[in-house]
Amino acid sequence: HAVAFLDINPQAKVHILVVPRQHTENVSMLESAEVLTGLFDLIRQVASEKTDGQFRLQFNTGAAAGQSVFHVHGHVMSATPKV
Repeated sequence: HAVAFLDINPQAKVHILVVPRQHTENVSMLESAEVLTGLFDLIRQVASEKTDGQFRLQFNTGAAAGQSVFHVHGHVMSATPKV
């Protein structure tokens, strides 16, 4: 239900975007439990594989909140990569 890839303009040592395949403008518009579950399953997997367990999860919703790509995407960011 979702894909993950490195951010092209990283704001932390680990900065991975997690994006649902289904187009939805922002996270507040996601209504499908299946899509939400798939998105958060992948977020947990990425955080587990790429960070030491300490990470920040961020969704920007709306231009005034910093959203520049209008397709839902979560930012998984951490200062401490998994070694």
